[in-house]
Amino acid sequence: MPDYDVIVCGAGPAGIGAAVSAGRAGARTLLIERLSLPGGMHVHAGVTSWSESAGGPVFTEIIERMADLGGVTFRFDPSRMTAPGRPRLDTELFSAVVLEMLLESGVELRLLSLVEKPMIRHDTVCGVVVIDKTGSHPLESAVVIDATADADVLAAAGGRFLLGDEHDGRLQHANYRVRLDGIDFDRFSREKPPDDELIAMLRQARADGRITPPDNLYTPNADTFPFDANSGALQLSNWEFDRVDPLDPDALQRMFVQSVRATLQILRIARAHFAGFEHAHICNLPHLPGVRESRRMVGRYTLTFDDVRSGRKFADGIARAWYRIALHD
Repeated sequence: MPDYDVIVCGAGPAGIGAAVSAGRAGARTLLIERLSLPGGMHVHAGVTSWSESAGGPVFTEIIERMADLGGVTFRFDPSRMTAPGRPRLDTELFSAVVLEMLLESGVELRLLSLVEKPMIRHDTVCGVVVIDKTGSHPLESAVVIDATADADVLAAAGGRFLLGDEHDGRLQHANYRVRLDGIDFDRFSREKPPDDELIAMLRQARADGRITPPDNLYTPNADTFPFDANSGALQLSNWEFDRVDPLDPDALQRMFVQSVRATLQILRIARAHFAGFEHAHICNLPHLPGVRESRRMVGRYTLTFDDVRSGRKFADGIARAWYRIALHD
């Protein structure tokens, strides 16, 4: 008899939904996560806004539980959103609420643990080997669900996947999001210098070595960093990068190290020179990059542009969602 009925790898939103549903259905369920808390990019990469899609029973319950604790606000634009709008969830509360739901559902957790490789018998994945501080642990399961951000289990098992644009391999942009607080934006907007003076000051700070823009910046432009000339606004906490491969640990490390350094440099300059920023401080640094694209599993069917545009329905569909086709490239 296997150790579990279901092993879910990855505790982002997909893994949370799969594990809670399996546990409530009576399956002996294990959820494996390499970080210390569930939540995925929402908790660890600062992606705090969710789509205004209809969602499902697990997500609806999360919203209700968080609303009871004052952890949800909605942004509603009637021209392009359905009521009540796009939920913004408190990240710390989110991880606590979903952890409570997982425990209530009877799900066993293995946090701070990495899936080292799948176990394969007769061409079928029958479990995974988990590695932690105490070593490697083989765990058998009737079903393994790959909810990792990069389809790690599928790739290690030899499953088919696609990566990047089919013609040239380009990947959509990644984001780095810092949470800042203690800023009086109204005062800054009233007292900020003209754009040309602000840009000249930032360029001088670059020339003096007081600001070092990270490599591969897409927005804001490195020449005016951190001022975004297109929007006419300081872009202090949400930077977009191109040519960052989420499967390349060296590229991710450069992105994190350079972004943390730039955050500290900008904080010093803003506190010294920008009205309203005298008490600015860092609330949270992301633990994950905001990746839009990694490995894409090749299943029995691939959703097409026309499927999305026409809102096509499928008899074996398991999720309801809608969003515009967005390309960051």
